[in-house]
Amino acid sequence: INTECDLNYSESKYRKNWAAYLRGYNDRDREDVLPADIQEAIDAKIELEKERVKLRDERTQANAYIRRLAREETIKEIASSVAEKMNAIKMLPPVKEGVFSVTEGTKEAILEISDWHYGIECSNYWNTYNPEIAKERISCLRDKVLKYCLANEVKRIHVVNLSDLIAGRIHLSIRLESRFDVVTQVIEVSEILAEFLHTLSKHLDVHYYDCLDNHSRIEPNKKDSLDLESLARIIPWYLQTRVGNQVTIHDNEFGPDIITFQSMGYNILGVHGDKDKPNTIVDSLSRMTHAHYDLVLTAHLHHFSADEKNETVVISNGALLGTDTYAKNLRLSSRPTQNLIIVSEDSPCEIIYRIMVDH
Repeated sequence: INTECDLNYSESKYRKNWAAYLRGYNDRDREDVLPADIQEAIDAKIELEKERVKLRDERTQANAYIRRLAREETIKEIASSVAEKMNAIKMLPPVKEGVFSVTEGTKEAILEISDWHYGIECSNYWNTYNPEIAKERISCLRDKVLKYCLANEVKRIHVVNLSDLIAGRIHLSIRLESRFDVVTQVIEVSEILAEFLHTLSKHLDVHYYDCLDNHSRIEPNKKDSLDLESLARIIPWYLQTRVGNQVTIHDNEFGPDIITFQSMGYNILGVHGDKDKPNTIVDSLSRMTHAHYDLVLTAHLHHFSADEKNETVVISNGALLGTDTYAKNLRLSSRPTQNLIIVSEDSPCEIIYRIMVDH
């Protein structure tokens, strides 16, 4: 070995290395066994640490749940105090004289409201929008809805809130364009909607529905947000207090993001649209709910469209907002509109009014 490796060790060096190798080789399959009392102590410590980890995880989950409840309660407390003050303040201009009268009708109507993005301010060649203009457009929508319901002998109206009524805080650009904070946004838009529904209820049998959206989430990053952590949940709670005895407010059967109801025997479904693609929405939601729908209502895309698939009509609502900075940068524009659908015995959408609210 010395010759081959150019070393100069004695016989003792190699003999000791060989002896050490044999000891390790012979002991390779032997397990060291600790005394029973020591092993029991180690097992007990491991179990104790496992319980501590479980307790920490449970405490973390409980704290997250408490934070969510605290956020909702804080907003509700603020809303309750403001609601009493706003009850004496009219947010919308009065109804125009002679725009409607009470009628005994035979038809029903569906009003899609969505994408108000109340609180945002923008000004470009195609559109100017701010909270004052939003109120003018909502009052215009109210007057035209009453006018068309009278003309078509409507007795009952289903107001389907497909949400995104507030600007929210999900993007930095939106926060920079917003005039005020999200709490103020949700309080004011809730009061505006309460006035809107109250006026309709004087002349029509009003049924109200709503769903979750994307602009109302509390966490800007949707990956960090829970579905139920949404400011949109405050609106029906507020309406229940303000107009609950004048308007029938419905809960959703399949969860807070899917609206289902019937109008003159037709099955209707509504979603905001941020989780669904227009070309697959009929198939996916029909399979998911195990039901066929005559009419599917959606929003989110900020433009009107109508299509049919397997005898299901899909109608997309426009945006009260109109063309904002985000749409302009995408080279997209649209008129501010909302849809009113007249339902008759012959059709779930006998007439579709694409109501222009910018004049």
